[in-house]
Amino acid sequence: MTDRRPLRLLAINEGIGGHDTVHLHLDVALSARDDIDHRIVRAPDAGPIRRLLGAPIPGLDRLDLDLQPIRAQLAAAAALRRRLRAAVEWADVVHLYTQTAGYLSADLLAARPLVVTTDSAASLNAYRLPYRTPTRFTALHASVGTRLERRVLDVADVVVANSRWVADRLAADHDLDDDVLRVQPIGIADPGQDGPAPGIESDRPTVVFVGRQWRRKGGDLLLDAWERDLHAHADLVMVTPEPVPNAPAVSVVGDITPGDPRLTSLLRSAAAFALPSTIDQAPNAVLEAMAAGLACVVVGQGGAAEMVVDGVTGRHTEPTVESVTAAMHDVLDERARLRQWGAAARRRFVTEFSTDVTLPRLIDACHLAVDRHRPSGAGRSV
Repeated sequence: MTDRRPLRLLAINEGIGGHDTVHLHLDVALSARDDIDHRIVRAPDAGPIRRLLGAPIPGLDRLDLDLQPIRAQLAAAAALRRRLRAAVEWADVVHLYTQTAGYLSADLLAARPLVVTTDSAASLNAYRLPYRTPTRFTALHASVGTRLERRVLDVADVVVANSRWVADRLAADHDLDDDVLRVQPIGIADPGQDGPAPGIESDRPTVVFVGRQWRRKGGDLLLDAWERDLHAHADLVMVTPEPVPNAPAVSVVGDITPGDPRLTSLLRSAAAFALPSTIDQAPNAVLEAMAAGLACVVVGQGGAAEMVVDGVTGRHTEPTVESVTAAMHDVLDERARLRQWGAAARRRFVTEFSTDVTLPRLIDACHLAVDRHRPSGAGRSV
């Protein structure tokens, strides 16, 4: 690399959940810079063989003894490795989001300066999957994942955790120190607006929920809260592709995909956002709601609890119907406070979570990785 050409940044996307959303925003932000030449490599969609390799094993799956999540991650990592062989040669620096995508490519990744950004640790993720209930055997899954994770983090020049919650776990699991580990959100692009969402001024407030697996993401708690009490006070829009039982004052939007501008319009027409999920680790939907100027109700744990400041930009709740109901009343019952919290959420997004702020920090991490990378590709030692 010379000073006269842009930094060649290879961004690797494992292509699951909200990671496609992350890379949509990253692509837009990077494309606006003339000092970065970037390419995004996405894991291919799963075909029949890969789905078979990652399928649950009847009987063992109920006990979480079949290592299905690990097998699925390894199958995806194997498919992605084939795409990485040629792509890595082009790069000056590689950005991996997240570490599971590199489970089988540590040798390839070690050849270039490497930044690993993650919203979770293997020992956390094992207990927070949206499609699987943990058991006393989940510790085995967590242990295997942690060993695989170490192989990737061992060759990383910089590790970026999207929350302090994740950083603390990574530091404990892998003895990472502050020289290697940073805490910074990945961010999303600012859709642009001033102040809280216009929907706050409507006579009857609307609350939005977003989640592919609506029940595992706390949608069932919201539905119960609406049936018992909240339907008399507000409307609920659930953005999910899954079928939702009928309930008073509840509607469903099932065809919104990452990057769909209808979600921004829907959020701006709302008064508040709710995601009482115990499994989300760094939910993009919360950032999208904050960007729209909405006060947010989230469970007071994990990365979401760091995004939403309790009593300032929304309310933290316990994952119970009673607590969710009380939190929603705290948010909705005083219109002046709703406006204040929505405006504060918007300001917090702009200063902490917009790619206008987060992308320069990520690029700084990439330059740091280039500066400290060992030509031998030996990576750091732990």
